[in-house]
Amino acid sequence: MHFRPATARDLETLLAFPVDPVIGGIGPDRLREELAAGQMRLPWSWLVLDDEGVVVGRALWWGRSDSVTPLALDCLHLLERVDDRAAVAGHLLQQAHAGFTAVRHPPEYQLTLPTHWRRDPAAVDAVSWRVAAAALAGLSEQTERLQYEWIPGDQHPTSSQRLRFRAGDEQEFLALFEQAAVGTLDVTTRRALVVMDPAAQARDDYNFYLNCPGERAWWRVATAPDGEPVIRLHADAGAERVTATTDVINVPMAAAFDRAGFRVTETRLMLEGRTTG
Repeated sequence: MHFRPATARDLETLLAFPVDPVIGGIGPDRLREELAAGQMRLPWSWLVLDDEGVVVGRALWWGRSDSVTPLALDCLHLLERVDDRAAVAGHLLQQAHAGFTAVRHPPEYQLTLPTHWRRDPAAVDAVSWRVAAAALAGLSEQTERLQYEWIPGDQHPTSSQRLRFRAGDEQEFLALFEQAAVGTLDVTTRRALVVMDPAAQARDDYNFYLNCPGERAWWRVATAPDGEPVIRLHADAGAERVTATTDVINVPMAAAFDRAGFRVTETRLMLEGRTTG
C-alpha cells in the first residue's frame, strides 16, 4: 500500500470515492462545498493506493478557513477489499500526521454515527477498525457525545418566570466559563484542566465559541430574580434550528435537553491523543 496527499489531478477521484455504506461519510456535494470554503484542502486529503496504483481509501481532514493546519479528521474510509483495514488506516494516519507541519498534537478524529449504532453489528465493525487505527496513530482517548436538535414543531418548553436573560461582556463570560468548569462532567474540559489553569481553559473555551458560526450578540446570561447567573432565547426569537451537544456521561445535562424538548439526532465519537501534564 502507498499513502500520499492529494493533488489537483486527484480531485475527481476524491469526489467519486464512495462513502461508507454503513456509517456514511462525506459525499461529493459536501466535499466540493468544503473545498470551496477552504475548510477542506487537497494537501489535507490523503489517498491510499494499492500496488497497481488504484485508490482504495481516503482520509479527509477539516479546519477553519483561516486554519494553518487541520483541526480534525472528518472522514476515514477504506474499501472492503483492503486486508487488515485497521493496520492500513493506522499507517495512513501516522504518515499524514508526520506530513502536517507545525502541528503540535495530531488532530482529533470525529466519527459521526447513527444514534443507536451499537445495535447494528455492521456499524460496530465499521467503528472498531477505525478506533483501532486511530489508536495506532496516537488517538487513544475516547469521548462519546450526543448531538441534540430543536426545530419548530418539537416540544416548546414553557417560558420560565424564574429566569431573566441579559447580555454579558467578555469578562463576565470568562468568569462564568471558569466557574462552570469546577466539578464539570464534560470530558474535554476535564482533560484541558490537566494541562492548563482554569482561567486559561476558560479563555480557550471562550475563543472556541467566539469562532463558531453564529452571532456574538445572541449570547445571554440567565439569572435568577436576585440577579445570580444560573437559557430559552432562540425559540422565542424565531430560530429555525437549535443544536447542542453533551457527553454521554453527562447525564444531568442530557436530562436538561430532554426536558427542553430537544431530540438526539446522532452520536459523535471523539478520538484524541492522550493529555499529559
